[in-house]
Amino acid sequence: MDNFGKITVSRSSNGKTDITIVDDFHIPVCFYLTRFMDSKISQVLNTKKTYANHLLFIYRYFQSKHIDIPCRVIGGKFFTTKEYGDFRRYCYFKNVGSLKESSNTSSFQQFNDKQLDKMMFSSTVADDVAASSTTKIRLSLFKNYVEDLYNKHHFTAKADSDVQYKFDILSREIKSDIKGIKDQNEKTVDPFDSEIPFEIYESLKECIEPDCASNPFSSSQLRNYLIVTIAMECGLRRGAIAKLKLEDVVDAWDNPRLRITRTPNDPADSRKNKPSQKTKAHVSSISKRTMKILKKYIEDVRPCNDASEKHDFIFVSGKDNVGEPLSLRGYDYIFETLSKHLGFNITAHMLRHKWNEEFGVAAENIGITGERKGDIRKNAMGWAEDSQMDAIYNAPELARGAQEIQQEMQRDQFKRDSSDEK
Repeated sequence: MDNFGKITVSRSSNGKTDITIVDDFHIPVCFYLTRFMDSKISQVLNTKKTYANHLLFIYRYFQSKHIDIPCRVIGGKFFTTKEYGDFRRYCYFKNVGSLKESSNTSSFQQFNDKQLDKMMFSSTVADDVAASSTTKIRLSLFKNYVEDLYNKHHFTAKADSDVQYKFDILSREIKSDIKGIKDQNEKTVDPFDSEIPFEIYESLKECIEPDCASNPFSSSQLRNYLIVTIAMECGLRRGAIAKLKLEDVVDAWDNPRLRITRTPNDPADSRKNKPSQKTKAHVSSISKRTMKILKKYIEDVRPCNDASEKHDFIFVSGKDNVGEPLSLRGYDYIFETLSKHLGFNITAHMLRHKWNEEFGVAAENIGITGERKGDIRKNAMGWAEDSQMDAIYNAPELARGAQEIQQEMQRDQFKRDSSDEK
């Protein structure tokens, strides 16, 4: 399949970062698709990039079939059962268009839905099959795009019954397909296993110290120490750390803390790939020692770079674009270097998971459990009140409870067995 279209990232005069699907002449491939991306999908930069890639996947498929989605919807024709069925099957795979005829998935259209579900778990095609979550996102975006076109051209104009019927049938079919996609579970996640093993975590805390002989960084040790330590102490995403500004530091003796703010498309941010804070604005406490070191970095190290005077972002680059806000690639480099040094893959998001592990234990140790613990965790993470994320991180506590009950049952069974032997 030909690669129609490509994704481009640009910055407008007001500082907003735009992501568009364009042709070889950098002209948007479709007005309706651009409008949908600008108004109907998440404006968080990294999320929008992800969705843009999936929309490009959808666009390329229909272009290869000479099907114009807006024309079909505007004309009230939509798609035949076979057209939609072929597209749905295509969504199960990573990159069918580039596969050779000898590939295991080259004839994917011959499989029915039940066979496709089985193939999701087959080792012979595992490398070609997309994750179930990916398939769901593709179908959901397709449904939302068609729905947006329908609402714009038919809903307000009181579509005739035939057009409305065809739309309702298609919409229900896509929803049913999304609901029917089974989540993959190729590997059992043991709730007793830590996100980062104890020995690795201790080694990380030791080697990241600026004066440690085994520190893997030849420069910017103090900055890198603070970035990793703040991630460990606060459970923050790299985007939240990258957005920290001087005014976000609250140097209170009894409660040193950082303000985590949401400023989408910050005009003061000169980075092309702008970091974003996905969750709600909130406050994160840090240790007094970390605050002391952070002040030292802000007062003694950061001002050494003249470019740092032009912005308020705390962490700056020490090599390329010296003094400019540290890029997200720079944050990734820090964790890539640590991963090589430790022989274990470490990311900022893994430290967020590790923080949640330690939070659960610390909360139980001081007698905070149940709903109150969940509310505090949501506040610390910046999650919405109705977020279900707490249930995910509560798995280890539930597993420990189940273990205690099972062990008690086993002890009781052992007593009965011993009594029967007598």
